[in-house]
Amino acid sequence: RASFQSAGGRGRRGGGGGARRRRAWGRRGARAAAAQPPGVAARLSRGEPPSGSALPRAAGYNIILTVLSLCGGLQRYMGQFYMDHRHGQGVCCWPDSSKFTGAFYLSHVEGYGTLERKDGRKFQGLYKSDDRFGPGIESYPGGCQDVGLWLKNHLIKLCTEVPGYFSVLDYPEHFRYVDASSQRKYISVEEDPFLRSYKCLPFDDKNILPEGVFAYSHNTDHLTLTRTFLKECDASYFQNTSKLPEGDPWPVANVTPLLVRMQMHVYKHRCCEAEFASDVSFILSGVRSTYGPPGPKELASEQLIQKAAKGDFDGVYTILRDELAHPDIADKHGYTALAAAAVNSHNDVVNLLLDSGADVNKCSDEGLSALSMCFILYYPAESFKGNIAERNLEPCFAYPFPCNPKGLLFSAAFLVWRGEISSSGNNIVAWVERSSCCDAALKNEVLSLLNAIFDMLMNDSGIFHVNFRQQKRWATIQLLLRRGADPNACWTPPPLLFFAIKAADAEAVKLLLERGARTDVRLPSKLGSLTPLHIAVSIPGEEGVQITQYLLHSAPDVDARAEDGNEAYEAKLSRGVTVHLKNETGPPKEYFSSYSGPVPEEGGRSALHMACEREDNCEHARDVIRLLLMHKANPNTLWSGHSPLSLAIASGNDLVMIELLKHGADPNLPLSGAVRSALCTAVSTTYEQKRTKAQRIVDKLLEAGADILAPVTLREGRQKAVGTAVDYAYFEYYQDRRIAHTPYHVLTASEREIFQKRRSLIEHITGKLRERVILKEKEWNQEELRRSKKCYEVGGRHCMQVLTVLSQKYYVLIPFFKYCYHCGRSVGVQLTPCIHCHEIFTCSEACRRKSWKERHRRECSGLPGRSDCH
Repeated sequence: RASFQSAGGRGRRGGGGGARRRRAWGRRGARAAAAQPPGVAARLSRGEPPSGSALPRAAGYNIILTVLSLCGGLQRYMGQFYMDHRHGQGVCCWPDSSKFTGAFYLSHVEGYGTLERKDGRKFQGLYKSDDRFGPGIESYPGGCQDVGLWLKNHLIKLCTEVPGYFSVLDYPEHFRYVDASSQRKYISVEEDPFLRSYKCLPFDDKNILPEGVFAYSHNTDHLTLTRTFLKECDASYFQNTSKLPEGDPWPVANVTPLLVRMQMHVYKHRCCEAEFASDVSFILSGVRSTYGPPGPKELASEQLIQKAAKGDFDGVYTILRDELAHPDIADKHGYTALAAAAVNSHNDVVNLLLDSGADVNKCSDEGLSALSMCFILYYPAESFKGNIAERNLEPCFAYPFPCNPKGLLFSAAFLVWRGEISSSGNNIVAWVERSSCCDAALKNEVLSLLNAIFDMLMNDSGIFHVNFRQQKRWATIQLLLRRGADPNACWTPPPLLFFAIKAADAEAVKLLLERGARTDVRLPSKLGSLTPLHIAVSIPGEEGVQITQYLLHSAPDVDARAEDGNEAYEAKLSRGVTVHLKNETGPPKEYFSSYSGPVPEEGGRSALHMACEREDNCEHARDVIRLLLMHKANPNTLWSGHSPLSLAIASGNDLVMIELLKHGADPNLPLSGAVRSALCTAVSTTYEQKRTKAQRIVDKLLEAGADILAPVTLREGRQKAVGTAVDYAYFEYYQDRRIAHTPYHVLTASEREIFQKRRSLIEHITGKLRERVILKEKEWNQEELRRSKKCYEVGGRHCMQVLTVLSQKYYVLIPFFKYCYHCGRSVGVQLTPCIHCHEIFTCSEACRRKSWKERHRRECSGLPGRSDCH
């Protein structure tokens, strides 16, 4: 091992063979080792064997204090043993006067220790498997020190800050997507964050090792270490260490797998920090003020990051060639040399670092990988298209304004290039005023800077520079993906797939999916927990159709629901007129087919709900919905009381409605919101401004099997009644006091047009109801039906007499639907039968006269030859 064995020769790791060559003073027990007199530790630190009187006389235990000579006396060990392994505290010396004092674990250096070299250098820090792994300090004779997190012989993370480091805090328009509380993880030595199924095999000793295997072999370098054996080793290792009181769990500071393992190793040995000369928390939190001046490795590491940011290929190559710094070195914020080169589009330096072993997926402490930093720069918030999936989210501000001046030029250039702001008039001032990041003291300076920027951007050379810069960034993104960058590695801001989708960049979406971008990721709960598919189906234009197709080919969950089940599709309307409900029971069950389908699932919006809400382009929305339905999206789910079909009707998209009906949308699905069915949506006055010709929608629904006689529950305060879609249409109509209760000649021209449309729709649906009732009643015995209608209560004694006569003759009374033959209403009205035939009912004198004049004159069978009786 480079960091440990090179100090005094190669040496052999202690094992079963070392036990045959050791010169021991005697076997001693574990309890004797735990209670060493002060003189024993002092002698061990000086490389001297303890005196015989200092060791208690105990035998029969497998922990031994001894001197070990390996490889012809090149290495000498004094310390604790466990099962013939160097295990516990000990001192290892070499002939060149180098010495290590610290902890061992199964014959490997592991834990806190101090390595003193013959040239005066001294390293104090954490080890794992003979290598430096964690916080440490390397001191030099001149007084300088290299401080930070170590990986073998190199620093992997500094305690200093490199100027110009990348932070998501400089981009507040993206910081809204950060949800630290939900994404924070905590360190636990009991749970493996990288657990895979094959790792579960060593959990049971019987699955791995034959019984009693340690009786003839202690070679742990080649035997599988079972969980039971490791627990025994840990118990022996930490037996002399006092347990710390239970405290708050340690949050994961960096999600990079290597650094997670390092943090777990530090957490495991947190009770041994007293053996470390410095405060470990200072190094972990990046506090360096208490240490000496930077050493050569710190200086070289800082230079590597700075030269990578400047694109100094030769300087970076020299540092890496001479192994002066690790290619994955990062400052205190986790800002790596690779990230510095990537955000500045120095692709030659990016290739050099990756060829030298840099981790392309290493993240900063904010959870940003080099690829995600490039995405933030390539897709400013100004490039995002509006979509209905995020309509209820509070915007940061209309035009995001970068708090950091380094983003000012590009943001302004992007807006000018899209033609959203210009240098004329008060356009610049308005842009600055809308930006919430600028305080009053900075606005004058910002305005003068913007004017200078616009003067440059109005020239062709300025626009060319912006376009060229964007092309270079796109080339860097492609390079990182080609070199193995994982689109799912970053934790903040949102997953990279959302950037490309929100910007309607179909090419980038395709590239990310080809590189393994996950489609089951979600935005934070505070943003509705939206999926990429939710955003894609809401993107207007042909790009939205193309992106949706790409995503569906990656097999996402097409029925995934957002966390917006408590949101309302439309505001609750104030009621203008109170309708007197009389607990009417609605049509008898013989008139309609009861809904027998599955109970619709109520929840948040699905991708189908969002696509059906679209009002931008009917054809594009139809194409998106067709793709979803072809991939088995469920058209019969509910959100805010609406099904996808009712949302399509409310948004006035006939093409979408036809597509849904063609792919199995149930027009009789009971809804749970303000509207009770798809037909109720079609006649509701709430959505009349969005609809096309309402009569055509009603006809399409009826052709698809919608039952106009299906019961509809109406509520007014504590009162309720059951009616039909016609009753719902009147219920909605009478809520508008201005239109429904104002004389026609008083209405304005636009109000008269609304009045005519509403009356025409009600007359149309009433005619459909009448046709449906007549058609249904023709299926029954007409004599029995006529007899049953004559029994309708019209005057107390007369009705009772009729009922008595009919009951004596044992006639069967057929339940029939009582409704106004002219207006179709059955709720909130007093129905009176025709005094001649008793076969139809009307709710008022006006309806009776109009019904007689328009149709019943020819139909009445009670007074043949006397059609003028009315």
